[in-house]
Amino acid sequence: MDPNLAGANAARLSRHQVYANIWLTKPAKSDLTNLLVQELRPEILESEADIGRAMLAELEAAAHQKSGDLVIILLGGRGAQAFHRLLGERARAGEDHLLRRLHVFTQDALAPMHMDNSLSFVRDFERLLGPEFFRQVKSFTPIRTDVPNLENELIAYVDKLEALGGIDIFFLGHGPEPDNASHLAYIILTLAPAAISSAKRIVQSIVDADTAPAKKASYRRVLETRIASDAKTRACQLDENPGLWIRFTLQCKIVDLA
Repeated sequence: MDPNLAGANAARLSRHQVYANIWLTKPAKSDLTNLLVQELRPEILESEADIGRAMLAELEAAAHQKSGDLVIILLGGRGAQAFHRLLGERARAGEDHLLRRLHVFTQDALAPMHMDNSLSFVRDFERLLGPEFFRQVKSFTPIRTDVPNLENELIAYVDKLEALGGIDIFFLGHGPEPDNASHLAYIILTLAPAAISSAKRIVQSIVDADTAPAKKASYRRVLETRIASDAKTRACQLDENPGLWIRFTLQCKIVDLA
């Protein structure tokens, strides 16, 4: 990234710390009170394989709705492994018109960690998607954490997203936090709510509640929380429980494992 460009971008961002989280934020375009609260209606599916097929169907629908390239954010961890296997199967079957339209970004990263570390989410993507997938897609952009300046790296990442026209479909997860709070993406360095709320389509998958039972209680809290109407109280709710940001997304589908 051009150092001058990085400096210009950093100048239009402010650094905001809430509890242990640090957010890089742009000037707000609208007050929090202008965001409409949505009622979520999860679609309950029987298996992770069903969830994978539902996620693939969402990607195919997005591809039918527009021409040209598609910008997608892949979910790391277990939530989308069945989906990744299906994408890998398509790639191994031969040239795929849909895959050749994709600009693929990963949504989060362990930090600090070298890209060749076996625990990196990228290694998991490589294992499930396979080399043919990476050969066919237009680009693949992870969040790098083995860099001298993480904030500049995240700024460059978001700038690339914006230059490509923004996010067409954002595949999200759900992670429990203490006191039944939750987050929408995983581990240390991740895309912030502004990126999530600006995506044209959100698909949230929630799996493995049997091995992570706190997901049930934390997700119930997301569904049932009465979100305040005044900006100050609403901001406190979102800071304390970032998983609530999913309640402000208009184009959202949630697939949940029975």
